[in-house]
Amino acid sequence: MIHDRTWLRFTAIAILWSTTSGAFAARAAESSGRIAEITRNNTGIYGEPALRSLRSICSKGQHVVVLAESKTEYELLMANGAPGFVLKASVRLLPFSTSIHIARSSALGQTLVRTAETYLGVPYLWGGTTTQGIDCSGFVQAVYRQNGISLPRVARDQVNIGSVVNKFDVGSWVPGDRLYFACHHGRVIDHTAMYVGNGYFIHASVGHGGHVAIDPVANRYYYAHLIDVRHSPELGQLTWTRPTSPEKPRIAKLPNTDPDSDTVASPEQSAKESNPDGDQSADAIATAKTHLDPIYASLVSGDYQAVIRKTQKTKKPGQIAMRAIAMLKIGSSEADVTPLIIRAIDGSVAQQHSTDRALAVIANGVLQFKRYQKNPSIDQIQYARSQFDEAVIDAPNLELGQMELAETNAYIDPSVATQNIRWAEDIARRNGHPQLISVIERLEARIFQ
Repeated sequence: MIHDRTWLRFTAIAILWSTTSGAFAARAAESSGRIAEITRNNTGIYGEPALRSLRSICSKGQHVVVLAESKTEYELLMANGAPGFVLKASVRLLPFSTSIHIARSSALGQTLVRTAETYLGVPYLWGGTTTQGIDCSGFVQAVYRQNGISLPRVARDQVNIGSVVNKFDVGSWVPGDRLYFACHHGRVIDHTAMYVGNGYFIHASVGHGGHVAIDPVANRYYYAHLIDVRHSPELGQLTWTRPTSPEKPRIAKLPNTDPDSDTVASPEQSAKESNPDGDQSADAIATAKTHLDPIYASLVSGDYQAVIRKTQKTKKPGQIAMRAIAMLKIGSSEADVTPLIIRAIDGSVAQQHSTDRALAVIANGVLQFKRYQKNPSIDQIQYARSQFDEAVIDAPNLELGQMELAETNAYIDPSVATQNIRWAEDIARRNGHPQLISVIERLEARIFQ
């Protein structure tokens, strides 16, 4: 029945707690909108207008609440009151409206933090669950249990509890959110922590002399291995009213977000938002205006043998990453390439070089995409795309990041893939790499043939 409350439950949209202005928070506390249905599988939901900041992937048949519209997009109400944006072509409006009240328990989050801080200094002990010795998942479980919330014992099971939070948007995390890492075994979850606010998390760590301690999210090692952030429903919830009788309520118009209003924001604008200080290192790839790094040029142009030949003896993380990408492109085995990717990631993290790290993450994304092509699954291709998304955030001035995103999105959302191509071309022009435009155009012709 349409009046069943469970019919309205969000099942796939990422839960993202808003840190926007009080005006938005007031509007979100009590909202009403039009119920709609997603009509395409793997529909992207974005955190900003003009399809910026991918937040989640929705399945066909999922129901959402539409608050406003522009010429090409709908604004949706996310499950925590934050806005989400989706292409109109992927949504079908239904003749029902609903009202939503959003309640958030920030007090519980602070209570969890205070409980966690009482464990500071407790020794790390694998398998431990007491103040005599405790491991990472036992620590998070104990903190939650002391506040009346049940969690599984091990991290790989805990990660399935709660709603997904955008791991790239630290500003959307709230105290009490749980962090999950894969530090030693590929993408297998093997460590967990709890966010305490202000850019810090607390965990039972084998470092720090082996005890419960607090670390910054900006710690390059942990952030590089962060896989997932989860938000427990006890930290905030929605109260839904019954949908009304069939009707066609008015939908507000979205304000223009840029002079073109209905076009996607330029990569330069996106780059400023995701990396406001820019990446002004000495790396020729990151800063070139008139000179194109020859190894990078060979890689983007598809001359993979030249890349392999030029990087035989290199110790530079970025060049090691490019070697790994070239080897994957010509069909080298995972056994040969994986050690190079690990070296590139470790080296770039140690040197705190965002462009080299972006190349290393792209290499891992290419590896994951190759795995998808051998054994297709939605989880696998989403993982590959998440790596390319991460690379674009780290170094938005790399054409290669957008090019690899285009190849991946061609399998998921061709309209977004087309925009990735446009961004790659814009980046090439801005970087003074006009010779790459024809390469990018050939890529577009190949993936859309």
